[in-house]
Amino acid sequence: MLASRLRFVRCCVAIGVYFLVLAEEISSFQTCRFIVLLRSKGRCHHSTAFKSEVEHSSVDENQQNTPGEVLTSAVLRISIDGSRFTGWSAANGQLINSRTVKSTRRSRRRRQRGSQQPTENSPGFVRSVEGVLRENLAKLWGNVDASRIVVEGCSRTDRGVHATGMMAQIYCLQENAVINQEMNDGPTIPGKQTPHPISSTDASSFLPLPMNGNLSKMAFSLNRMRPSDVQITGISPTPSMETGVFHASLSSVSKTYLYRISTGHVYDPTRKHTVWHVTERSSQSSLDLDKMHEACTLLQGTHDFVAFRGAPRGEHDKRRYANQNTVCTLSSIRIQEAFDPMMAENCYFVGADPPLQHFTFEVTGDRFLYRMVRMLVGAIVAVGLNHLDLSDLSRALELGSWDIPNNEQGRRKHFMCAPAHALVLQRVEYGDAITFDWQPLRDAKS
Repeated sequence: MLASRLRFVRCCVAIGVYFLVLAEEISSFQTCRFIVLLRSKGRCHHSTAFKSEVEHSSVDENQQNTPGEVLTSAVLRISIDGSRFTGWSAANGQLINSRTVKSTRRSRRRRQRGSQQPTENSPGFVRSVEGVLRENLAKLWGNVDASRIVVEGCSRTDRGVHATGMMAQIYCLQENAVINQEMNDGPTIPGKQTPHPISSTDASSFLPLPMNGNLSKMAFSLNRMRPSDVQITGISPTPSMETGVFHASLSSVSKTYLYRISTGHVYDPTRKHTVWHVTERSSQSSLDLDKMHEACTLLQGTHDFVAFRGAPRGEHDKRRYANQNTVCTLSSIRIQEAFDPMMAENCYFVGADPPLQHFTFEVTGDRFLYRMVRMLVGAIVAVGLNHLDLSDLSRALELGSWDIPNNEQGRRKHFMCAPAHALVLQRVEYGDAITFDWQPLRDAKS
């Protein structure tokens, strides 16, 4: 009995000390940094009153500065492991981040089993990079509605695609801002929603950046809040342009994608999530690299790549495809053998015949259609396996389809679209006219 009472007293003392420490943190730290600290510890539960107080303090604190000097938009450079994401865009589903989704059934079974983690196979599951960033940014802006946060990415990557150089512009709309999908008077971007910031300090319809516009603190806080498969690797004010308005996608000059494949009778299981192992059931197990290099030369340049565009996803894509410009310019397509000392014959996979080989595709172009890079890689690999001829590629570029000519049954050439897990958006170039002022990822006082 005495031991139980001592344990109870110790627990009470520990709880009291814990709340004293929290009270000291609240008084010494900025309110927004305190929210990030609580969230990183998994103890962030805001009441309605506290939410209003945080939003009021975070916004009013920035509005004390001169309006012309307050930053309202910024650009992020993001590294992404796309294995557990349904893609970049959150447009086709509600915002769902990596937090647990609790059951709505109030019973003893719920208390015993606890919360349930959403999985990729759950009905209606959507976990997008854009959605995760919007929810985290909404907290930095003072728990505003996540629908007011805009994260405009340079590319709408597919489910499972990775990125090391994804660029995105971020800003928060004012509560009374009117969103218009049509073109307005003044500086706008054709085909994109307005309002859109025309500069890094445009305060016409946008809230000031949180944390007094300290970009280093914002990057540090986002990296503390982010899930393990998203990392902010750069932050800069929105760059100014002599003519036009900056847009993360339309202002880009070129994008470079990497795609990694391996060949051989055996494969490296440690790389199965980032490398496509090309297998062949017939006796042929190696690629014809000479024909693949010829295919790369054939595909380079300016062509109509409608034959290399993925099938539409629903009625919205069908309407968009009807008026879409499918002419793209590929400045470079290269295939390089990826040398890895660990793949050497004297290390492991000894006796594998043919030996395990790794190759990297590097594709650079001004713009890309839906699934275009994966279709290009799949077609080039099909040429290397003698499933397609170079004449098939030429006819597809010329006619825009894979139909076999003079075939009464209407048959088409078929090949496998390269899977998404081996594709990486490596970098995005904006030319010499646009300069980014990259800030440190951690403030000196953080």
